[in-house]
Amino acid sequence: MAVKLVTDSTCDLPRELAEQWGLTVIPCNVHFDDEVYKDGIDIGPDEFYRKLVASPRLPTTAQPSVNDFLQVYEPLRNEGHDVVSIHLSAKLSGTLNSATQAREAIQSSGSGRIEIIDSRMASVGLGLVALEAARMVRSGSSYDQVVEGVRSSLSQTHSYFLVDTLEYLQKGGRIRIASAFLASLLNKKPLLMIKDGEAHPLERA
Repeated sequence: MAVKLVTDSTCDLPRELAEQWGLTVIPCNVHFDDEVYKDGIDIGPDEFYRKLVASPRLPTTAQPSVNDFLQVYEPLRNEGHDVVSIHLSAKLSGTLNSATQAREAIQSSGSGRIEIIDSRMASVGLGLVALEAARMVRSGSSYDQVVEGVRSSLSQTHSYFLVDTLEYLQKGGRIRIASAFLASLLNKKPLLMIKDGEAHPLERA
């Protein structure tokens, strides 16, 4: 029996790095008009940003489906592995809900345990915590030690990021309209932080 790690594509880790550390990354869905892409599989960062600039309409995203998680969890659990599944903040996406529903659907099968953790993070913050979990697994930590270690890492991890505009965050519902409006009036580039699972302006540069 081994500890297996699962995360989602919002961790923004390069595929090669995730594979090197034994991380299973479940892709989110990116919609550009009628076209649907699996994040990190059908579309990478360079193409995404190119399309973002060229598209007249803002793309939308959707969490992985319950079935996407089942296809990962079920084989691992049936093989007797324990799973630690670390995901994007539940306040930013329904990804955690899909993971939880998948776990509930297979509670009666297999012997492996599944711990689902709300990182209350996004992007690199999530990715770094997932990598720390992978380091613990590789060093021989037990399932309980990995779960405890992830929660400890999350309490000590802080994410800050700078954006050219709040337009996309505001339109995507990731930040309040008032904050976006104020930043546009001041014509400043806002510095943001992930706090309590959500994006908040910290100061303006």
